[in-house]
Order: sequence, then structure tokens, then C-alpha cells
Amino acid sequence: MTCPRCNSEVATKDVTTQLGGQRFRCSRCGRRFTRRSNSAFSGRAFPDDIIALAVRWYVRYRLSYIEVSEWLAERGILVDQSTIYRWVQRFLPLFGEVARERSWRGWAGPTARPSGTLSASPLTPPLGGQPFAGRSLDQGVASADTADASPAEWPAGGRAAPAAAPADARVGQ
Repeated sequence: MTCPRCNSEVATKDVTTQLGGQRFRCSRCGRRFTRRSNSAFSGRAFPDDIIALAVRWYVRYRLSYIEVSEWLAERGILVDQSTIYRWVQRFLPLFGEVARERSWRGWAGPTARPSGTLSASPLTPPLGGQPFAGRSLDQGVASADTADASPAEWPAGGRAAPAAAPADARVGQ
């Protein structure tokens, strides 16, 4: 380990931290440090991945601080809503900065496809057909009577009409 103060390579193992991480002591300057000492997560009582997860949930799912606290509590991690507030205020600008740097460099992420794969969009019409007029997976599945119909025969808006329930299954009749 390299000492963050004097950059010395000579460090000995010291005691462990509350999180179970190894603490080191520099032989040259005497400073005690951990692997997290140079990290933005240094000095936090929770592991890095828990903090990052809470901030991501807050942003991604548009949850309140209380809801994020409840989601973590359901997974056995007790965090106060004010702690999540401080994490969001501290780490969200840093996460945004890293995301902007990676997008600027053209970083495509771990789910990037190789350049040799097909590039057809899921909304691309099959072999010369008409576009699917804004249809998406969360709009439901086409009913049996419209599944084989061409897009020109679909109802307005491009969505398939829901299948009618049998007469004996209707409520109130």
C-alpha cells in the first residue's frame, strides 16, 4: 500500500476497521490509513456499494429519502433518511461528473454490443412492413384477433384492442 500523505511504499498492517477492512500504518510518517483513504467514500460508516445503491435508487426510481430507507430496511440495512439525504447531496454530483467524463470519451458501458452485431431497432418493421406506430412492450400484448393482422388493420394509435371477455364472465350481467 502507498501512503496517501508521503507516497511511501513501506507500510505495515495495523488493526482492522469497523467495516472489517485492513488498516495500515506508514513506516516513514506514521499515518494510519486504509484502502478507502483516497476515496470519496472515506470516513463513511457504510460500504461503498450500499451508498452507491441508495443514491442510484433515489435517482433512478424517483423515490423519496424515506422510501429509499424503507427499501434498504427490507434488505436488512438500517439507514436513516437524513443519512441518505447527505449521501445524495455528497455523491450525486460526483456520479454525474464521472458519467459525463465517460460519455465524453465514448465509453459505452459493460453492456456494449460488439460492432459486428445487427443494429435493427425493436420498432423497425419486418422486411418492408409499416412502422409499428409507437407500440412498446409495456402497452400490452395483441389479442388473438389482431395478432395476425397487418399494421394497417390495427386500431387507431397502433395499439391492439383488448380481447373482449366472454359474455358469461362479465360482471353485473
